Amino acid sequence: MADNKTDTAPPDVQPRRRVARIRTFSSLRNRDYRFLWVGNTFNNGANWLQQLTVGWLVWDLSHSPFLVGTVGGLRAFPFLIVGPFAGVMADRLDRRMLVIVSQTVLATSAFLFALLVASGNVQVWHAFVYTIVSGCAHSILQPTRSALVANTVPREDLPNAFALQAMSVTSSRFVWPAIGGILVGAFGFKFNFFVESALYIVLALLIIPVRTPYRDQSQRHHASGLADMKEGIAYVWQDKLILQLILLSFIPNLFVQPCIHLLPVFAGEVLNRGPEIFGTLLSANGVAGFTATVVIASVGFVLGKGQASLLTLILSSVGVILLGLSHWLFLSVIAVVIIGFAGSTFRTSNNTLVQTLVPDNLRGRVQSIYHLDHGLTPLASFFIGLFAQFYTPTRAVTIVGVASLVLSIYFLLAFHRVRRLP
Repeated sequence: MADNKTDTAPPDVQPRRRVARIRTFSSLRNRDYRFLWVGNTFNNGANWLQQLTVGWLVWDLSHSPFLVGTVGGLRAFPFLIVGPFAGVMADRLDRRMLVIVSQTVLATSAFLFALLVASGNVQVWHAFVYTIVSGCAHSILQPTRSALVANTVPREDLPNAFALQAMSVTSSRFVWPAIGGILVGAFGFKFNFFVESALYIVLALLIIPVRTPYRDQSQRHHASGLADMKEGIAYVWQDKLILQLILLSFIPNLFVQPCIHLLPVFAGEVLNRGPEIFGTLLSANGVAGFTATVVIASVGFVLGKGQASLLTLILSSVGVILLGLSHWLFLSVIAVVIIGFAGSTFRTSNNTLVQTLVPDNLRGRVQSIYHLDHGLTPLASFFIGLFAQFYTPTRAVTIVGVASLVLSIYFLLAFHRVRRLP
């Protein structure tokens, strides 16, 4: 009998090793998540294409760092107004249909804006209006898509699923900005917006066959929308751990992302280069983020997710400071690589923690509150762009990076419960 046990041990060990090797894409064994993930990859490609093209279009029309920074963050402004209602809808209605409707609005607005650009009559204020319309759709789409991830995979697959979601963002970030920069140089701005519209349509089509086997049906259909909203706010306020995780998420969108919105200014004014270099900087940022998500999806977190969230905020701040000090392409690339790697690690760890701790019947509302920080990005971009306009872009970014570093260190020391999260 002892010999038999010895003979069967190696086969028992070997399958575990094989599972570990293919763990990177383990969540994709879920059919519904596969559709969602592939669709999100196309959607993220459209988002990065829009960010590059709108930013460079406004820079080409105005040569104003203030306007570039403002339009870069303006898409997030509707998260403050529409976002809370989007969370209520995501918990009460069919999340799939919300995604399909939002994608249709995005595709239509991108197509109409492409026609306007092609006419040669486009002005800066047109870009602002287009960005606001796009932002309204995204304020509904983003928390709903995030909630759908948890509805298409079992609980044990959540960390891997969110790592793959982040991977789709980062892979799109290093592919589409580079392509977009080349397309702008070769064909002008209009072609990019037509491509963007087509990419949005793909997600709308892919979401149709998706089912949500892991969704808990809401029992509050007879409650008012306002009562549902209050319930979500009360839950976040009373659960101090969730509140702290949400507060951490404000740092990237108040301090880091507005500086990324100024990359057209860095490429054009600081580095004296064209849209190709702007695309290169965004792509380098994406490659680093992609690398981080591949590592997380494959082997998980070396540190606890709480520690990873806190330490990567510090690392992101260091990257912003380096970007502000840089007048050379090589150092600028290093800076955006640090920001990309740290930012993707933070988003994956922090969002996984929130999604794991929150009950599904509150998931949409908590996600809408979680994304409220996006709505403050325009305000941060406004002030940082204004500072860059009247002083220098490098000085503005450096000061923002220092402020982010100080706040990140404070959170590291103060948020004991977050540090202890596994």
